[in-house]
Amino acid sequence: MAAMLHSTPQHATRSRQPRAQSSAPESTSRYDGPMHRLARLLSALTASGLAAAATLAQPTKEPAGEAMWAYTVKRGDTLIGLSRELLQPGIGWKRVQRLNRVADPYRLMPGSTLRFPLAWLRLEQSTAEVVFVTGTVQVERAGTPPAALTVGARLRPSDTLVTGASPSAVALRLVDGSRVMLAPDSRMTIEQLALRGRSGALDTALRLEHGSADSRVVPLGSRPPRYRIDTPAMNLGVRGTEFRVHAPSASNTRLEVLEGSVAAGAAAGAAVQVDAGFGLLAQAGAQPQPARRLLDAPELPAAMPRVERLPMRLPWA
Repeated sequence: MAAMLHSTPQHATRSRQPRAQSSAPESTSRYDGPMHRLARLLSALTASGLAAAATLAQPTKEPAGEAMWAYTVKRGDTLIGLSRELLQPGIGWKRVQRLNRVADPYRLMPGSTLRFPLAWLRLEQSTAEVVFVTGTVQVERAGTPPAALTVGARLRPSDTLVTGASPSAVALRLVDGSRVMLAPDSRMTIEQLALRGRSGALDTALRLEHGSADSRVVPLGSRPPRYRIDTPAMNLGVRGTEFRVHAPSASNTRLEVLEGSVAAGAAAGAAVQVDAGFGLLAQAGAQPQPARRLLDAPELPAAMPRVERLPMRLPWA
């Protein structure tokens, strides 16, 4: 009996040990269950949302000195779709989101405004229309012999215009309404004509190798156009203005500004702003000379004498 009484506790002890071991998995399963996983997911989503809110709270700064284009949102627009259509490759929609502090890129309020830097917009090739021709004017195009230019012809980048002796001349109209007149004995190459997306802003780059050109550049609302004309001696960055540039040789250039302003500079160095009523001279390899006021236009009398009859006596050989 004593032996039986002594063995009972040992058996009881052995029988309780598996229970103690099985209690640990039960405790672990309670903390790794579906509710716990859901709680961790909600916590991660909350942290992600707070990070996104912090990003929008610190928007991207507008590029210094860069012109902006304002787009009015239409029904069905999304930030991702607009970015794919309007932006250059490599500029993602997230930059536009930060710049405009857009909370949901899939939900845009119709009638609201989005701002796009012009430098971010996709470039689309444009053309120039010939609106006036007189005398001998030819266009030189890669892969083809020089051809006579006629009114209505379309010119594209890399085309070179050549005018003959006086009174030969040609006038071009750009898609933004700007006009360029090439004077006699001139040679000019169109280096770039490109529209910036839907903005209507035109990037224009011309190179006047020699001769004279008159430009009337139309500003696009509050945004200046991106118009440049270079000569061997000077580079001209133009805002909405009317000006003349003369390059009689590769060594010197003369600028006359009639309206607006022109930034004139050499290939290296700071540009000089030339306002309406002023002009300057530039020598190749040197900075432009200081701007000087142009001579006033001659005043004509209000009433000119009228000739009623011309002398009828003609000299005979």
